[in-house]
Amino acid sequence: MIRGTFVYRNGKIVPKHKAAPKYRGVHVISDDLGSDLEHHGYADGRATASKSVFRRWTKEAGLVEKGNDREAPQRAESPSDLRRNVQQAIQMVNQGYRPTIRREW
Repeated sequence: MIRGTFVYRNGKIVPKHKAAPKYRGVHVISDDLGSDLEHHGYADGRATASKSVFRRWTKEAGLVEKGNDREAPQRAESPSDLRRNVQQAIQMVNQGYRPTIRREW
């Protein structure tokens, strides 16, 4: 029994390490948005279907372009601040502090 990873190329099953890449073409990302997605200038009525021109106009206007990806949560405290806050909380509890627990709804 032959073990390994095999792929299907040109109608034959061949070992993966000997197989040619599945796609050889060049992938191009167009700068054109197309006429149906044309962006208009903010104050002067300019219009463009170019992504790079739209980004430049956005930057010139002082705006921020946002995508649809989720942003990574920002750490509120540095590790040293967090350590200091935890040590302070432990010290307060050891001195008799008992927090009041209330429901917020």
